[in-house]
Amino acid sequence: MNQGFTSTFLYVLRIALSIICVWFAIQAGFPLGILYAIAAVLCLPVLQHVFDRHLKQKMILPLLTACIVLCAAFLQYMPLNGYKGPLFEQKQIPALEYGTGTADPLKYVVLYSDTKAECDGMVDLSKTGVQKIGCRFERGWRKEDAELIYEVNDTKAPEITFFEDTVVLYEHSDYNALSNILSVNDPVDGALEYLADKETPTPGTYTVHASGDITVPGIYTITVTAADRNGVTAHNTCTYEIREDAPIPSEEQKEEAFEGLDPNMGTEELIRYIKLLYLLQGEEVPAEVSALLDKLAAGDIDSIDFLELLIRLTQ
Repeated sequence: MNQGFTSTFLYVLRIALSIICVWFAIQAGFPLGILYAIAAVLCLPVLQHVFDRHLKQKMILPLLTACIVLCAAFLQYMPLNGYKGPLFEQKQIPALEYGTGTADPLKYVVLYSDTKAECDGMVDLSKTGVQKIGCRFERGWRKEDAELIYEVNDTKAPEITFFEDTVVLYEHSDYNALSNILSVNDPVDGALEYLADKETPTPGTYTVHASGDITVPGIYTITVTAADRNGVTAHNTCTYEIREDAPIPSEEQKEEAFEGLDPNMGTEELIRYIKLLYLLQGEEVPAEVSALLDKLAAGDIDSIDFLELLIRLTQ
C-alpha cells in the first residue's frame, strides 16, 4: 500500500516538475529556454533514481521536503523572476524644450532586463503642449502596449538688443522710435515682425512704445515688447535724450570762429574753439575728433600735429 502510494506520488511530482520546467522554458524564450528543457530532461531521471534508491530506507519524506524547498527557491531567486516585474517605467512626464527636430521617446523610459520596445513615432519638438506616443514593450512571452506622455515647453524668451542704451538726438534730426533697435529675435523662431500702432504684441511680433512725444526736447524711455510664436514675452528699454536744435550760425560767426583758430594759441583755447566750431554748425563732435582732442589735452600731440590730423579727418 505504501509502495503504491509512493509511486503515484512520485509520478505526480515528475509531472509537476516537468510543467514547471516547460513554463520556465516558454518564458525564457530562445536560447535560454532550450537550456531549461535540457535541464529538465537530465534532472528528472536523476531524481527518479534517487527516489527509487532511497525508498527502501524510508527517506522519501526528507527527499520530498528537499525537492519542495528547492523548487520554491528556484521560483523565487532565478533570474527569470524578473519576468514577473514591470517591463518599463516612465518615472515622470518629461518636460522637453521647444525647438527644431524630434526626440526619441524611449530616451526618457527605463527598460528592465531584456525588454524590447518600439514606438509609433517621435516627439515633435516644434510643437508645444502635451504629446502622446504609443509604444509596445516585449520580454519573452509578455507583451504590453502603453501610451507615453511628453510635454514640450518654450522657456526661452525673445532677445531685444539696441545700438546704444542712451541716445542723444536733436529735435529736428532724422530719427524715430525704431532708430535705435538693432534686432528683435527669438532663439528658435528667428526675427520677429514689427507691429505698428499697438501696445501689446501678438505671437511672432514686437511693439515699440515711447513714454512721451519724442519730437519735443526731453528725456524719454523707449520700451520694446516682443512675443514669440508661443506667446513667450520679453521687454527691454533704452533712453532717448532729445535736445533743442543748435542755433544756425551766421556767416560772420563762422568767419570769426575760423579766424580765431591759431596753431599758436594755448591748448585749452584750441580745444574750446574746435568744440565751438561744431556747436555753431549744429553738430556733435565726431568720435575721431574727440579722440584727437583727448590726446591734445593729455600732451600726446602738439597743436600743429593736431591741426594736421584734423584736416585729414575732415577732408
